Amino acid sequence: MTTRRIFALPLALALAACATPDIDDTTWRCSTSDDCGEGWLCAGGVCQQANTDGEDGVFSDRLAFGMTGPITTGADAIGKAARDGILACFDHYNKLGGASGRRLELTALDDGGDGAKTLANAKSLVDQRKVFAMLGTVGTAAGAQLAPYMVNKRALLFGSVSGAAELHKNPPDRYVFNFRPSVEVELKRLV
Repeated sequence: MTTRRIFALPLALALAACATPDIDDTTWRCSTSDDCGEGWLCAGGVCQQANTDGEDGVFSDRLAFGMTGPITTGADAIGKAARDGILACFDHYNKLGGASGRRLELTALDDGGDGAKTLANAKSLVDQRKVFAMLGTVGTAAGAQLAPYMVNKRALLFGSVSGAAELHKNPPDRYVFNFRPSVEVELKRLV
């Protein structure tokens, strides 16, 4: 699966979550903020509440994403490869105009493959830097630490490179999207 396909879903989720707010069961399209009314602004052709710019990583001009992984150490610095793939995808979409006119940004922090550091990085990214979603987290320890935290924060965790059971609940967690099968499923198929 190509990087473009893998990361098209977060872009689609971002577009769905940010570009078409549901206002009284009606999507309000606009040309200027005057079309939207008091307390609303026109961003990307859609009316949005004026006082929410930057809340949860959604800005009128950009979407902020976070990543934590072993970027300089760990499992062959697989986090560096994940980060580079995400940045290549974001660069491609940014050259095409971003997501509804919003530039896609990634802040990647190195956790060296340490689950405790993963959680500290996630708290920094979600609570302080207010990212919209976490992408490309690497490792079972990272997934085990990060999934419950993101569900509790009601924040999107997408495309983790992990087989952690915490990423594969049945029914699935609302905010966790993972491509890799769980370690248990991989072992059953291997045996």
